Amino acid sequence: MIVGVLKTKFYILLSNLIAVAGFITIVLGRYFKKQSMSFVTGFKSLIHKPSISKFIHVFKQLG
Repeated sequence: MIVGVLKTKFYILLSNLIAVAGFITIVLGRYFKKQSMSFVTGFKSLIHKPSISKFIHVFKQLG
């Protein structure tokens, strides 16, 4: 019984994480489209040249 409950909670957590990842992907895609960048190029620029001002700018645009 306890194993079934834990399994269910795990699946709910996993589905929530997948939903969050999808949402972030959609929102970042819209942001990069506004900046006239492809998703891959924009994501690489955020990862390879991280700066706090870029992340702040991204989240201000999303709000």
